[in-house]
Amino acid sequence: FEEADPLEVLHLSVEFMLEDLTKLCEWKLMQGLTLDNALITFGSVVSVRSKVPTLVKACVERMQGQLRDVVGSESFKELCRSEVAVRELLLSFDEPLAKRRRVGGVVVD
Repeated sequence: FEEADPLEVLHLSVEFMLEDLTKLCEWKLMQGLTLDNALITFGSVVSVRSKVPTLVKACVERMQGQLRDVVGSESFKELCRSEVAVRELLLSFDEPLAKRRRVGGVVVD
């Protein structure tokens, strides 16, 4: 497992419905999460987002407050090629704010 790419193994574990292996990969990816690879990781797992919610949240938290650096990176240019990935990234950043606006099921501005 040391030499295997955890992102590749993660995708295979999701494809073959190996939930324990998916969680192990998620954990492994979170251990090495940096600002540099958070966007790459997010873009890679966007298609399996519902299977690795903790990893997605960790990626977003890693980027919060550092968006100027994120949008100036080569990884961001690469991510922008995928409309779905950009939409999911923007929604992920909005999610905590949207939850705060809801009070008793009513959206408050």
